[in-house]
Amino acid sequence: MGAVAMGVLVGYPYGGIIYYLLGKNAVFIGVLIMIIPVLTITVTSSLVNQVDYECIQAEKESDVNVHLITQMLTEPAVIIATGATLLSSASIAILEPTLPVLLGHTFKTPRWKIGTVFLPDSAGYFIGTCFFTTVTRYQSKLDKFITDNFLTIEKNS
Repeated sequence: MGAVAMGVLVGYPYGGIIYYLLGKNAVFIGVLIMIIPVLTITVTSSLVNQVDYECIQAEKESDVNVHLITQMLTEPAVIIATGATLLSSASIAILEPTLPVLLGHTFKTPRWKIGTVFLPDSAGYFIGTCFFTTVTRYQSKLDKFITDNFLTIEKNS
């Protein structure tokens, strides 16, 4: 969630400044420019070969499990995940200060309706942070359970 917070932190000022200096079209073009790297990262990360299972097993069996934080931060998977999360949340945060202004000028909507535009976005953040933390906590145990059961079924058939 740190990358989401960083994206929102960067996105609000960026969206407001770009709207003020360059107009409403520049903001939406900026969002499109930020979505392209997210899609590129998503596609290329699925094509990158993952670490072999034997390497993971050898690392688990060794006694040395200490990793430096700099090693973790320089791993490609961590960089890809953080960058994709940052760019996708920043693009939403860029739209948040500009879309209400655009709706007010274009459609002459009342102020209370403009305030409700981002309720689904806020609800998504709320649901994600409050309810899915327990799911991710037990996800690795569930993955191992499912894998073991399918391997057992495959072995017996």
